[in-house]
Amino acid sequence: MSKAGKKSVRMGLSVGDQIPPTRLQDLGIRGKKAVIFFYGADDAPSCSKELAKFDEQLPMFKRADVEVVGVRNERGIKGTTKVGYNLAVDEGDEVRNEFGIKKDLFGALGGRETYVVDATGKVVSVHNNQFDPESHVTTALSAAQNMPASGLDLKQLAGVIGINLY
Repeated sequence: MSKAGKKSVRMGLSVGDQIPPTRLQDLGIRGKKAVIFFYGADDAPSCSKELAKFDEQLPMFKRADVEVVGVRNERGIKGTTKVGYNLAVDEGDEVRNEFGIKKDLFGALGGRETYVVDATGKVVSVHNNQFDPESHVTTALSAAQNMPASGLDLKQLAGVIGINLY
């Protein structure tokens, strides 16, 4: 709470935030670089475009050694969706709420947000655009390709083991 006694409003995770290791484990990506994207329903037209675009670009994510996970709530499951990456069910919007993702369009749509995380679970990119689902793929791919290969800062690691690189 702020000094005025009002809660500050926060719109989802930000770059530099850390995702809890248990949540990464639940999503099957603990210790891995990953894209976590939230969407509404398997069969909604804009969501179908996003799912297909991530699937189309999956070889590029794999080349960058980045896993892809799509997240929707149980109401968003519409039959069997066949893609080459994992789809997770967010029962009761637990993960959305933990990430702080707000609903769009006066609460009518679940927020469409995409996070790119390094192997430690630190958020390195955030994208939010309800109306351009394919932009989530291009933004995430750019962030994934620009992430260090190891996900570790070698200068920082050298300092931990007592080597001065400066």
